[in-house]
Amino acid sequence: MAKDNALNEHQRRLKAESVKREKAARATEVVEKMFDEDVCRATGRTLEGAAPLVFQAMCRREGIRVYFTHSPMTDGHGIWLGSLDLTSPLASVFVYGHGCHERHHVVYTDFKAFQEIDNRAIHAIANIFEDVRIDRLGSKDYAGYLLWRRALLMAIKASGEAGWAEPDNLSFAGLLNFWLLLTLEVDQLDMECLEEDRQRLDECVRDQFGDAFANSVLGMVRSAYPLANTTSAVCLAKRVWATIKRASTRARKALESFEPDVEERSDALEFQGSLFDDNGVVTLLGDPRSHRPGFAELHKVARCLKGLLESDGWECVNATFNNFRQILQNSQFNNTDESVGDMRPNFASQDDYHCLDPKVAEEQTAAFRAMWATSGSMKRLFQNALTHLVPTPVRLHHMGDELDDDALALMPTGEDRVFRHETLLMGRDMAVEILLDTSGSMDRLPMTEAKVTALRCMEACRATPGMKASLSLFPGAGYRGITTAATFETSLREAASRIEFIDGFGSTPILQALYCSGLTLNARSEPAKVIFVITDGRFDTESVTSMIQDLKVCGIHVAMVGIGSDCTPCGAHTATVESTKDLAKAMSGLLSQLSRTLRLGSQKV
Repeated sequence: MAKDNALNEHQRRLKAESVKREKAARATEVVEKMFDEDVCRATGRTLEGAAPLVFQAMCRREGIRVYFTHSPMTDGHGIWLGSLDLTSPLASVFVYGHGCHERHHVVYTDFKAFQEIDNRAIHAIANIFEDVRIDRLGSKDYAGYLLWRRALLMAIKASGEAGWAEPDNLSFAGLLNFWLLLTLEVDQLDMECLEEDRQRLDECVRDQFGDAFANSVLGMVRSAYPLANTTSAVCLAKRVWATIKRASTRARKALESFEPDVEERSDALEFQGSLFDDNGVVTLLGDPRSHRPGFAELHKVARCLKGLLESDGWECVNATFNNFRQILQNSQFNNTDESVGDMRPNFASQDDYHCLDPKVAEEQTAAFRAMWATSGSMKRLFQNALTHLVPTPVRLHHMGDELDDDALALMPTGEDRVFRHETLLMGRDMAVEILLDTSGSMDRLPMTEAKVTALRCMEACRATPGMKASLSLFPGAGYRGITTAATFETSLREAASRIEFIDGFGSTPILQALYCSGLTLNARSEPAKVIFVITDGRFDTESVTSMIQDLKVCGIHVAMVGIGSDCTPCGAHTATVESTKDLAKAMSGLLSQLSRTLRLGSQKV
């Protein structure tokens, strides 16, 4: 029985992943076609894959923090976009199409106005009005934003996640919400691609709630735009809600005052079996008034308006965007540790590593401490690699200790700058995130040597003026994401205590590791940023290379040391060693290369 359940669960997951891939493929096809036909491309293709990192940098300049975890939302200070698969071709569409929208909320929305709303329906309606208001303003800040927004809406529809595409399946609240949203998207933001859907929703609204109600709400909303501020959006929502209540009351009273015509009454016997419902209440067919012209329509409108007051589907718009985001996750990225997405340190103690045998952990701790005590020379090796000689430029000055012979010849002309003055070229500040592969193929002695080397490298980086360093492990304690061994502020002693017991386990989630480290470094202010990877993994070089290129767009360099002949290190700065015994020498070579390239630790000749 247990095997059958496990098999069924596995098949269910495979089917779900297949459905998501099909939806993503349809959405991608539509978006690519739209972009191919549109000459006003919002952002170059070189920025597409790096969208999460680029968007994070854009917002950081405005003091807005961006977190790739939880569900899409904002609290007025930060933006949450949920965990995404950076390799998905739709990632850029969601990040720019919805992320910029959330940014507009942070900049233009008065969240205090929403805090005063205690009615769920008014809050949902006001949010629609505010969405359109801030998008009008934000489109002037971010050129091309509306193109990405249109691409997102088209992608949602093509994927089958657009709730507005099937009005008959919507709740009363869902129908009203999408009708208002699409109407304003077309009217205020020129989203002509939604016109056909808007007309379909309009017909459905008029059919269920009546022409009088639809005309009243449309007139009120259209005449209110452009809205002055968030308070205006809330006030408009309250007016719409009051209109709904009044319309429902009028329809109910009209229904109650509808007098039957006895002469036109049909024989009730022909409706036997349907005169009463299960609760004993007279049905529509059992009511003599139902056979008079106009009664059925009035009854339907009254029922629908009453249902609108009682509906619980007011959050359908947000649900649509969140459902689409689920398509952008594959099983690998969906399992990323939540704490990594918002850049909080994801520390783990020995108790969190349930896969480690206590005896093995004890042996690893003893081996690490013994090797650490004899590895002091590694720090000096790495520090020397981070310091390089550069020519010292010389300029003339009017005072000093050494004369310039050529300048002396110009003294009769009035030139008094005849002394040589050396100028020291300073290096740039740099942040380094060291990523250590702790997968199952790295165990016992190789794992111990790799841990000691990585920690000594971090120590040397920190000892170099202008450099900051951190250390993370992948996979994390829960077989996924990364685990933080040391932040840029964590002491060396504490970092050692967090890695000394670890032995190799699990897989090698390199894409997750690069992605999460990229988010961390992208939020730092140092002009030079490096991810230094130590791994024995064999990767899909195309996807890893693409990730490295995306990081480079954001100014983040990746250096990778591969261990073993089967390893496939990727990037512009790579080295390969046969075993971890040669790791320190290879790493020092890469550090020296990076030091010259990024002008670090410069010294005059």
